[in-house]
Amino acid sequence: RTCAYYIFSRGGLQVITTIRKFRDDLTAFPPDHLVCVPLVLDTLHARVMQRLRSAPLLRRQLASLLLAVSTAYVRACRVTGGLELRYACSATPWHVLLGASL
Repeated sequence: RTCAYYIFSRGGLQVITTIRKFRDDLTAFPPDHLVCVPLVLDTLHARVMQRLRSAPLLRRQLASLLLAVSTAYVRACRVTGGLELRYACSATPWHVLLGASL
C-alpha cells in the first residue's frame, strides 16, 4: 500500500482489475509501475509457462535458454552486490585477527 501511495503522490493512475480482465487491462493501461499481490505474478507465470509447453520445440528451447541466462545474470548481480546469502561475507574469526596482529 505504501508503494501505491507514493505513486499517487507522483501523479500516478490506479487501475483495479480482475484476473480475468488483467490481460486486456495491461494493454489498455500499460503500467510504468505495477503494484500487485503475489497471486497476480503467480498467475502470469503459470499462463506463460502453459503457453510455452504448447509451443513448438524451437520456441521452447529458446525460451528455456533465455530464462537460464536471465537467472544466471540475476544471481551474478546478487553475488557481486553482496546480496546472495550463500556467498555473504561472514565476520572474520577472532583467531585470524589475533594471528594478523602478532
